[in-house]
Amino acid sequence: MVFLTMYIELLKKSFQQQFVYRTNTTIHVFTSFIYLFVTVNIWTALYRGKGIIDGISLKEMVTYVLMVQFVTTIVRLPVSKYVAGRASSGIISIDFIRPVNLKFCAIFDCLGGALFNVIVFVVPIVVLGSMMWGIVLPSQLYQWLLFVPSLFMAIILYSTMEYIMGLTAFWTKTDFHISWIVRSFMTLFSGSYIPLWFYPEPLKVIANFLPFQYFIFKPINIFMGKATFEEALFIILFQIIWFLILLTLECITWYFARKVVTVQGG
Repeated sequence: MVFLTMYIELLKKSFQQQFVYRTNTTIHVFTSFIYLFVTVNIWTALYRGKGIIDGISLKEMVTYVLMVQFVTTIVRLPVSKYVAGRASSGIISIDFIRPVNLKFCAIFDCLGGALFNVIVFVVPIVVLGSMMWGIVLPSQLYQWLLFVPSLFMAIILYSTMEYIMGLTAFWTKTDFHISWIVRSFMTLFSGSYIPLWFYPEPLKVIANFLPFQYFIFKPINIFMGKATFEEALFIILFQIIWFLILLTLECITWYFARKVVTVQGG
């Protein structure tokens, strides 16, 4: 319980630090809404003259775009940047003797900023977008109940992958190259820009063998009712399986990373 309290305090401090950058906050809100406005209008143009595309209506597509804003903000924690920064600066040597877990510190520190972004940026934008274009809310209780654990597992999954990428900085002194490659695949197969509903079959098959769709696309599928109750349970089950796979890879990477760590600076 004491350890959890320390992590909660780290989250609070990270949240409070965001208030310092007020100009950045204002710019971020403005640019986020412009991005949302442009995205919705692009989909509106694509749907012009067509009521439904591949079983998806325009209103459902707008709902998906708004949900991507929310899920992406809370799921995509920059854990890799946190770990790599400490490794390259040499601060990581202090983490080895601190009675806390480096991964948990990274997650809670990044989560504080993510929660701030959700409250200040995403919620107002989603509410405004809902008023302007309308959204499709869940009609079944299971959509609400299973979306929450699926979103939680998405956060854990993404953070674990980010942590592994951050640990590569123990060898390379930067996470840039590996992060760029992984995030490129993530952008393509997570459904953050184009939902996998519209993907050709070969790409759908590839996506099924990768964990990326469980970060954004699958949780939103549950929220929107595009997955039945049984399918939603299987989604969460596969998220757990992928977590165990990534956790195993994390433990192996951490084992070897500790053996090659070098501290730079004075």
